Amino acid sequence: MTTIPAAPDPTWQFAAPPAWPAPPGFDPRKGHVVDPTWAAAPEGWQFWVRPVIPAEARRRNWSGVPWWRVALGAAALLLAVSRFFTGGSSGADTGVGSCWSQDSGSKYVPVSCSDSSATYRVVSQVGSPDSCPQTSDSYLDSAVDGDSRYECLVPITH
Repeated sequence: MTTIPAAPDPTWQFAAPPAWPAPPGFDPRKGHVVDPTWAAAPEGWQFWVRPVIPAEARRRNWSGVPWWRVALGAAALLLAVSRFFTGGSSGADTGVGSCWSQDSGSKYVPVSCSDSSATYRVVSQVGSPDSCPQTSDSYLDSAVDGDSRYECLVPITH
């Protein structure tokens, strides 16, 4: 009786030897057993093969993500980079690229980067104030998903 080794991976497909009259869908993982009257498998027979990748999946990019998702992600990245270099949107944002001002009580408040009161721009978010670039004058203490974050501020020259 032929002993069939375990599949290397659950996605691999069973390959019956050529002399076996195995019915379609025969798979030892599903409880199917080898009929003792079947001929022995050829020496070195590979019982498990990698699944065939359908043509649709081959058209996807290297990570298996559809091309349109890659394009959408690239567009979002380009938008974020352009907002950083152009001063953000017309409204008050927060995060890297956003602009801030100090009110009369020395509290930082987000403002539109096109606003004349914008005196600082956030250049990075870091885990500690010591990680801010040397060019930073100050930092804001903020939280992202419960983690402490510091937004490094550099002066805006008008």
